[in-house]
Amino acid sequence: MMIRDAIVNRRGARRGAVAVVAAFCLIPLIGVLALVFDAGLLMAECRRAQAAADSASFAAICAYQAAVVANNGQSPQAAAVAAAQDYAAANGFSAGPGATVTVRSPISPSRYAGRTGAFEVVIVSHQPRFFSAIWGGAPIDVSARAVSYLKPNAPPAVVLLNAKDQASLSVAGSARIIAPGEVQVKSNHLKAATINNMGYVEAPVLRIGGGLDLYSGSNTDKVGSVQPWSDPAAIVDPRASLARPTTSGLATRQAPSGWNPTNPFPIDPGVYENGLNLSSGGMNYTLNPGVYYIRNGDFVVSNGVRATGNGVMIYLDNGNLSIQGGNGTTLNPPTSGPYEGISIFQRSDKNPVTGDYTPRTISIANGTNNQIGGVIYAPGAAANFAGGSNNKYGTQLIVNKLNLSNNAVVTIPQWAGPAKVTYHLVE
Repeated sequence: MMIRDAIVNRRGARRGAVAVVAAFCLIPLIGVLALVFDAGLLMAECRRAQAAADSASFAAICAYQAAVVANNGQSPQAAAVAAAQDYAAANGFSAGPGATVTVRSPISPSRYAGRTGAFEVVIVSHQPRFFSAIWGGAPIDVSARAVSYLKPNAPPAVVLLNAKDQASLSVAGSARIIAPGEVQVKSNHLKAATINNMGYVEAPVLRIGGGLDLYSGSNTDKVGSVQPWSDPAAIVDPRASLARPTTSGLATRQAPSGWNPTNPFPIDPGVYENGLNLSSGGMNYTLNPGVYYIRNGDFVVSNGVRATGNGVMIYLDNGNLSIQGGNGTTLNPPTSGPYEGISIFQRSDKNPVTGDYTPRTISIANGTNNQIGGVIYAPGAAANFAGGSNNKYGTQLIVNKLNLSNNAVVTIPQWAGPAKVTYHLVE
């Protein structure tokens, strides 16, 4: 009897021990649950803040570009900041006790630090604690950042529109082409581009619809990216919609002939029915602003002649262009009107079935100080450049094929016209 009473008493003594152990175990368990619960809330808040920062930074670059285009006196920077703050507020993050919203140009170590058209948005949400308040009462900061960039895209510097021929681009005989924009070769031939005999190409991108035939001793080291076998369909005529000029309102002119004591001799815009040949040795010609509509003949500068024109557009209806051994041909395009930025426009009809263009030629050789500004648009022309020095040709060269030889140096100046922009969320 005494033994049984002892056993019963011992069992009764253990009943309270389980509750004590459970109570001690609940303390860390509740703490862990508090952390897990609050961590989930913080993750959700982080995603919400990141989405708000992304949309706010993207809104900033959109508003910036809209203000630039409108050009109505509104500061693009101020417009960008206001748009970013509005989008952040629309997503639940207004500057105040619960959050801070910072809109600024990106700072180091961002890759876009200091770039015009880049905006960084940093959102810091001061998230209150819930169950984790047992570990401390201060709010937890949740931070998110985003960078968007308005990237200007200058048009390609050189576009060669021949679709199928070998050596659509040929650089040989120590010739050089230096372009600040893409060089595009549409031809899908196995040897669409040929660079040999110390030829040199410098450009950010050399894009070829076909193959590249690169000989030993030639140099493409200064090409940022060589891209043979690119999609030819993506290489298009960027000026295909350019309308031809009409003769309406243009006076009929006669080309000057022979040496003239008036030197420099003025030439007026108008219709030149049998070409415009400037080849009287020792003469300087000044082309007055306007459209020079040339048909049934060529535009020729040769024999040491110097021709200078500002605000001019040379239109070749069915002829070719030749500058041979001149003493500096300087042509600058109109700065307004339908042919703004176009210095040379050579007509060439495209066969809708074959895709071939009416063959034309542009030949420039052995001249010095030739400075042709603006766009040279001759989609059917086989353009040949040979020899010469200190020459610059257009801010954009659009021809059918391009052949450089005999130490020719073709330098395409930096594009100075308006550039298309694309919008990117980059960080």
